[in-house]
Amino acid sequence: MSTGPLPRHADIRKFILSGAVLEGEIKVSDLERLSRALADDSGVLAYSLSFGRSEEGIAQIAGEIKATVHVKCERCLDKMATELSSTFTLGVVHSDEKARQLPE
Repeated sequence: MSTGPLPRHADIRKFILSGAVLEGEIKVSDLERLSRALADDSGVLAYSLSFGRSEEGIAQIAGEIKATVHVKCERCLDKMATELSSTFTLGVVHSDEKARQLPE
């Protein structure tokens, strides 16, 4: 398991073969598109990325992100804390044809 900042460059094949897990935090202010949609850019986004293979043998990255961000309340126009949370699984393939063959 590795903690700290996400690497700028990574050999995904090595991460998948080793079953690497990356965990850390990213400042919301460093996420330009997200921070533009918020009332302020305070806070951090926590992430966890697990590299490996699915039961079908497909190379994949499974991830989870969590953050508390401040949005503008549409009723009172004050800042309001909102929890963001998402899990995802990405199949790693080498061609568009392989991408079309990925299971749902």
